[in-house]
Amino acid sequence: MNRLITFSFLFAVAFSQCACQPTAQSIIDDSIVSHGGEVYNSLNVEFDFRAKHYVIKTNGDKYQYERHQTDSSGVKTVDVLTNDSFVRKVNGEEVSVPDSMVVKYSSSINSVAYFFLLPAPLNDAAVKKKLLADINIKGQAY
Repeated sequence: MNRLITFSFLFAVAFSQCACQPTAQSIIDDSIVSHGGEVYNSLNVEFDFRAKHYVIKTNGDKYQYERHQTDSSGVKTVDVLTNDSFVRKVNGEEVSVPDSMVVKYSSSINSVAYFFLLPAPLNDAAVKKKLLADINIKGQAY
């Protein structure tokens, strides 16, 4: 009987601590829900950032990110990044882009989209999640 009471007590303590301690994943999931949740799965958003116009479209796992810019001489460049391609159009005509520049342009567009879409991208497979210890900044616990 003593063992049953001891086991029950230890189980209750362990279970109560697990229920109160958030995990890195639960914090991210709660953040995503608080910032729109399922809305991230079907977006069509436009915004301006650093003198460029961006269009972000998502449909489930599919995405299309666009960057529109016009230089001082009136030349209009549109870069379109999708799950499986990159296309550049200058004044409406598709132009060839060297592979090394495709990587550069794609990364640039993707990074703007990534930060705009936060916290949703934190559930990408490449993200390594870790819950850090609480800290105090100017007397406030974080």
